[in-house]
Amino acid sequence: RVFAIFANGDLICLDLQGGKVWAINLGVPVNSYGHSSSLIIYSGLLFVQYDSDTTGRLLAMDAASGKIAWDISRKIDTSAWSSPILANTGGRIELILAADPMVASYEPLTGKELWRNDCMDGDVGSSAAYADGLVFAVNERVRLAAIKVASPAVLAWESMEGLPNTSSPVANSKYVFMASSSGTMTCHDAKTGALLWTRENESGAGFYASPIIVGERVYMVDRDGVTHIIRADREFSLVSSCSLGEASDATPAFMDGRIYTRS
Repeated sequence: RVFAIFANGDLICLDLQGGKVWAINLGVPVNSYGHSSSLIIYSGLLFVQYDSDTTGRLLAMDAASGKIAWDISRKIDTSAWSSPILANTGGRIELILAADPMVASYEPLTGKELWRNDCMDGDVGSSAAYADGLVFAVNERVRLAAIKVASPAVLAWESMEGLPNTSSPVANSKYVFMASSSGTMTCHDAKTGALLWTRENESGAGFYASPIIVGERVYMVDRDGVTHIIRADREFSLVSSCSLGEASDATPAFMDGRIYTRS
């Protein structure tokens, strides 16, 4: 199956030949920039973060039929343009969302809130990231927040360096990497928050695409369509740069030894 959501609230399910399986309309979202939250699937459920200026909303759809399995409202202050993530935090799977004012975790099968931390503010466009017991959430002019899922009430650490407003952070057990719309690339120590390195893109191009870790390398695609391949290490080391020859704002996908990108 292929699932897609559109700015007018249409949610559609197709088979792999392009035939329509089901479609519904969730209503046109009321927000400043239009809907941009991506979909995610777990255990036969399709999750939709459908935040607007009037209410926060999180839905779980039965992926086979399109029927609503559960639908909860969330108290948020403004619309969010981030996407939900799924994280195996050790003893359970958590569905984690970032919005103003909080990062919140939910039980995927029921929608029950597991925890929240009110550490965000303003228009949140970046999705959270998870690695080795820590959730990382960021918003420009606010903070990069590290939340320990075992004790989420208090931030493990926070930083104000190199904050993006569109792309999302990416992390492993050692490092957190970010790429901002102003063209700054940064690496933090995941456990302490120490800024290990920062680099300005020499071309001046910013980043809307999110960085991706594959093996021991980080891939960052700037808005000119140049992919910066960097070693996932505590010191900055550029492996290679390669250009698509045209602009790109899309995060690449990696599968079976290939990179799929959109320009």
